[in-house]
Amino acid sequence: TGRRLGYFHNAGYFELRGDDFDGIFYLVGQRDPLVLPPYVEMVKIDKLRRGEPSVDLVLSLTRRHLEQRPATNPIPRFRKRLEADMAWLAAAGEPAFHPYSFGTCRQLGATAALASSFLDWLDPRVTPDLAPAAGHFRQLSECAKALQFALARVVRGRQVDLGSTLATMEREWDRAIQLVSEAMAVVE
Repeated sequence: TGRRLGYFHNAGYFELRGDDFDGIFYLVGQRDPLVLPPYVEMVKIDKLRRGEPSVDLVLSLTRRHLEQRPATNPIPRFRKRLEADMAWLAAAGEPAFHPYSFGTCRQLGATAALASSFLDWLDPRVTPDLAPAAGHFRQLSECAKALQFALARVVRGRQVDLGSTLATMEREWDRAIQLVSEAMAVVE
């Protein structure tokens, strides 16, 4: 009733009020509110540690996560699926575009950006240098954003070449993972 919504996004807390609030719940000219599907990302705090985490613990967890990475670059598999979905996506239009791009491009980009931020944090604490790997993850994130915009143009009926963006994404993932894997093998 107060037409106010508070939410966390990335590292910030934001609020919608008044017309901005109405804009996410009401279509122009409609009196009935939209029903937004629920969306929550889980953050587990049951094992939260206070203060600066130990670098040894962070390196141990990083190595464990690296062991769980895909055996091969996942971008070519995504590319194959995307190419198979293009005709459907173009025909389905914007109602399909938003969940599709959110579940693919946005998640890929967000994950790469998070990896980049993590490596930026870890880099000054270890040797060898992790900045190049962070840069590759950052570029992968930017490419995922560009891909999302390109898919929006496809949905609007335009012809778009996605090949170069996807090829860059494949290279950036390979380079980032290779550098991180090599660094984690020698970091003590």
